[in-house]
Amino acid sequence: MRVSKKGIALRAALVIIVLAFCTAGFSAATGEEEQYVVRRGDTISYLAFKMYGKYDDDIMRILRQRNRHVKNLNRLQAGQKLYFPALAGATRRKRERMSASAGTAVLTYMSGEVLYKRKGRRVYDLARPNMTFRAGDHIQTGRNGRAELILDNKSVLRLDQHAQLTITELTFDQKKNVRAGFKFSLGDVWVKVTRFFNKKESRFALEMPTAIAGVQGTTYNASVAQDSSAVVRVFEGTVEVKPASATAGPQRRQIGPPRQIPGPQQISLAAWVHLVRSNQEIRIPKRGAPQPPRTFDPSDAGSWIVWNQQRDRDFAGQ
Repeated sequence: MRVSKKGIALRAALVIIVLAFCTAGFSAATGEEEQYVVRRGDTISYLAFKMYGKYDDDIMRILRQRNRHVKNLNRLQAGQKLYFPALAGATRRKRERMSASAGTAVLTYMSGEVLYKRKGRRVYDLARPNMTFRAGDHIQTGRNGRAELILDNKSVLRLDQHAQLTITELTFDQKKNVRAGFKFSLGDVWVKVTRFFNKKESRFALEMPTAIAGVQGTTYNASVAQDSSAVVRVFEGTVEVKPASATAGPQRRQIGPPRQIPGPQQISLAAWVHLVRSNQEIRIPKRGAPQPPRTFDPSDAGSWIVWNQQRDRDFAGQ
């Protein structure tokens, strides 16, 4: 069968058009979205924080629409392929406005038994990956349980087994001020706090039964024993530790007869505040003042510490 030159030219043109179309589609897919193969332990919220720096209902809706081939994004399986499209400008601005007032902690990883209780409720329920928590909520882990919480500013808290944590305060305003408070009563918690945009108006505090740790731009582990004694071990940055009673508000005094007022006295901050620096730890007994900080060997770390350090590197993309 003989084909005219005109026919050959027409076929060649069609091939070029098809190839151009396919190439354009492939470029758009690779240039405007990220492909990712799920690993064991990944959750959609954790991956969203890595890709977008945020996770909320709008992001979940976009990911569901793009990944319809995945039956349940809340239960990812190792080996699944996910697509993370670029966020449109309107969606990105909407997320920024919403996050300006929202204060949430997202459950980005869990294993074993993890329970939660909403503010005002008495009954605990089984936690699920990608859940969001707010001020007043309580999270606890059981035997072999672990839980990871990522905040709106990408600060991270991880609970080991038999740990109890209550979110007491969690706000992020439009000026990027962070106000975060947690009551930690038992177990081990790993805390990695990002640096605040506004140091004067921001606050991040972990309240233990006998002490309070106030930090920013810091990585540390806090342990609370059954007798309420605690240990704070700093791996990066500086942590300010003071007795829990230091937060008590001013007490009312009865008005009595006039009396002589003593002259000014110098008060040593070191008597009630300890600055614990990198590679230092402080032990706070159940009763009495905290012991002075002392150095520790960071290479002598157990599996819990090593797992957190690996997790931190992965979250940072290292």
